Parts: sequence; C-alpha cells; structure tokens
Amino acid sequence: MTWTRESVVRAATVRYVVPVLPYEDEAAGSPLATTHLHGRPLFAHAVSTVHEAAGRDVLVTAPVGAGSAVSAALGDTGARVVEGGGSLGACLQRVLADVSSEGRPQLLVVHDPRCPLVPAAFLREVVDRATARPYDVTVATRPMTDTVKSVVDGVVRATVDRDRLVVLTSPLVVPVDVLAPLSDEPALRACVDVEDLVLLARSAGAAVHWVPAPSLAWRVDDVSSVSVLESVTDGGRRPR
Repeated sequence: MTWTRESVVRAATVRYVVPVLPYEDEAAGSPLATTHLHGRPLFAHAVSTVHEAAGRDVLVTAPVGAGSAVSAALGDTGARVVEGGGSLGACLQRVLADVSSEGRPQLLVVHDPRCPLVPAAFLREVVDRATARPYDVTVATRPMTDTVKSVVDGVVRATVDRDRLVVLTSPLVVPVDVLAPLSDEPALRACVDVEDLVLLARSAGAAVHWVPAPSLAWRVDDVSSVSVLESVTDGGRRPR
C-alpha cells in the first residue's frame, strides 16, 4: 500500500506512556515522580492530563517492585501499570516489548510526571503536530533562562546566546519506527532523560521538531520546585 500524507495522519496509532522513574532529589532523598502536589503524586497528575487530553487509557511504567504502590495511588483510573523501567530507555524498551507490528505508523507519546502542569490542550497540540509528521520526533521546549558559558580546555570562555538554546519539557512524541531498531541496543537502555533520547534519535537519522510550550509546562528538578508549583496552582490554576 502507498501511504499519502492524509492517509498516514488518519491511520497513525497513538499510544500514551507515563514513565514513573526514580529521578531522585539528592537533598530531600526522595524520588521526584512520587512527590505530592495537592495531595496527589506527580505521576497521578500526569495520568489525569492524558485522560483529559486524549480520553483514553495510558500505560504507566513503574520501577521494579513499585507497581503495586503506583497502581494504588492511581486508583480506578483505567491506567495499566507495568514494571520494568529504571531509566527512560529501559522504560521504552519495556513498552516496545508490548507493541505489536500493525503495518502502519505508531507514535509513543511520553508524558514526564515532572511536568505536572502541562495543559491538556497543549498535549493535544503536540500530538496533532506529531501525527502530521509520524516518522519524525516531536518534543516540547521552553526558552533557556539560565546564563550558559562555553568551556574550552577547562577554562570558562564566552557567554552562549540563550536565543540559540532551549530546555526540553513534556511531552515527547517518538515514532516506534525510530525506536524499534534500537530496542535491544545498550544505547537505548542507557538513555536517562529526554535529552539522551533526542540525541540517540538524531544519531539514528530521525528529524526532530520543536514545539514551544506554555510557561506551565516547565519541569521540576527538585522537591522545593514542587512547593513553588503548589503556590502557583493555589492562585487558581490547576495542574491539568
């Protein structure tokens, strides 16, 4: 069968994944994804966002031994929880083992629990853009706000123009066709975060498209950042 752009967009299968990974705040000594925001763990907010955006079930990957705790925290959401994912790459290897060949484009939408304020409307926008280019990687970004310096031979040099840089946030949409050839490769399992996965996809020849994200889509890096989110949402904006 010859695929036209229109038939590809109609036929692409979209699967949603929320990886509950052991990213740990070293100062607090606790995993970020299980940190509570408004009485619920961050991953529960991420699952709710997927339900609101897509109206369908989501696959949640949990570290080995944590599946029961993750399922209990999610309650009766319809999410399917599987164990096996100590890194983002290991999580995707576990997901790929669950994906059967369909003879049509398949997209994995990976929603990071560390970005619990991503609006459902924005998640839908990213997925819509990705389905229009189902063989490319699509990733949400925020502007770089930190000062970045170049380092040459251990010596700090010039300031890098921030307009040339972005910060990766959530969601990330990656074609199964890009990941499948890498499913048994150590390079995929070694991917710790989104940045690693994007670099790996690029090295495999995939094109990457950036989608500017709203301010509420920023990623928390530590438990204290979750307290900031509490303050933001207490002002009337909800993490959905």
